[in-house]
Amino acid sequence: MLDNCFFRKIADIDEKIKRLIISASCFLLIMFELTPIIALRRGGLDTILSFLLCFAIIAMSYDGQIRFQKGKRFIFIAALILGVAELVSGVMLGVLGYMSYGMFYVIVPTGLILVVNSKKQIERLMYASSQAMALSFAVLFVLSVFFSPLGSEQYESILGNPNALGMYACIGFLGSLYLSVTEKKYRYYVLLGLSFGFIYFSRSRTSLLLVIGSAAVLLFYVILNRREQKVQFKNVVKCLVTVAASVFISFAGISYVNSLVGITNLDTIEKIEAVFDVNIIKTDDDDKPEFSDVLASGIDRSLKGIADDNSFTSGRTAIWVAFLNNIDIGGHASGVIELEGADYNAHNAFIQVAYSYGIVSGILYLIIALYMLVVIISQFVKSLKRKHISFEKCFAAIIYGSFMVYSTLSAAVSPFSYFIIMEVSLCVLPYIGTDFWSHKSDLLGAKGV
Repeated sequence: MLDNCFFRKIADIDEKIKRLIISASCFLLIMFELTPIIALRRGGLDTILSFLLCFAIIAMSYDGQIRFQKGKRFIFIAALILGVAELVSGVMLGVLGYMSYGMFYVIVPTGLILVVNSKKQIERLMYASSQAMALSFAVLFVLSVFFSPLGSEQYESILGNPNALGMYACIGFLGSLYLSVTEKKYRYYVLLGLSFGFIYFSRSRTSLLLVIGSAAVLLFYVILNRREQKVQFKNVVKCLVTVAASVFISFAGISYVNSLVGITNLDTIEKIEAVFDVNIIKTDDDDKPEFSDVLASGIDRSLKGIADDNSFTSGRTAIWVAFLNNIDIGGHASGVIELEGADYNAHNAFIQVAYSYGIVSGILYLIIALYMLVVIISQFVKSLKRKHISFEKCFAAIIYGSFMVYSTLSAAVSPFSYFIIMEVSLCVLPYIGTDFWSHKSDLLGAKGV
């Protein structure tokens, strides 16, 4: 009786409060990795807090009904088995990190699949998580203005790695994209442009590929819905102009503005780095590129192929082959392989899972990804026949595509380190198996661009 009363009270919580708690939880999950607190990381408290935040997200997604829809059974069972397999591997190999990732799949995707059964819940998760993603990038931008000037090399911000910056900028880009389409407000257009600017300055080809894929899906949405006047041309123009202007603003913020307000006091920097695991760049007045130079460098980097030769600076093929040759059923306690005197991860999530957790986990992880792909493609084909598609369905496809880009070209395995994986659990897995995914009458009400 008490349990029923407790769950009823959760279900009756006001919608605004539910969205706020989900958004705050997602924001903290991102910030734990974006600006990690050293004391929490040393004791593993950040992982414990991350799980508590995940429980909060599941609780705030609950609306009074746990329903095991037929279309969800396969993905539920696959995610559960994957989690158990990773958990067993973690226990056998004695790796706590593996255990925590296994527990994530046992609890989070399965929990959301069970409690999310309506359009309202999906929209809540998409909106709240997008707010968190956009806000986290806004924080990153402000920190960059004060602590990380732009130089002639690939931009790293406070992260110490251009690919990491590209990933967090993509998180901001995706959140801002959803809010730009559904809210049509200038502040989200600005954040969209700022985040794209950071992606470009990082010169991360993986991140640029994500942007291109997202733009392709958005173009599909615009073309398919043009007859229903859901997409207004003037809003598209306003968005594009604001985004273009914001790219220059992002450059000005981490170059001109940073030279005026940037914090260079060594004592202050040391105190910050003693608390947070961040990389604060010392200002070099002789390394101040012009905007045209930055644009040219980005174009030059983007034209360089992912695997245009067999070197470890630009190619991944030799790394993939080395890992594939060492995959076995038991997995490996170390997730890296030494090649040419340096340690490398697999640079591919599917290979990394198979190598670290064993071939069974790798196959399950690939099956889940392929299942999502088949469902999404089939629904897009049906939408073409109906000449109508909701933006929420497109956003789910964008999140899935982003997940596949990072899974294919990086070792994006940890759901806490790579929020893209978390976003798949929030916005794709609970959505694709629901009854309303397939019916035009149940499409979510996108407000248009």
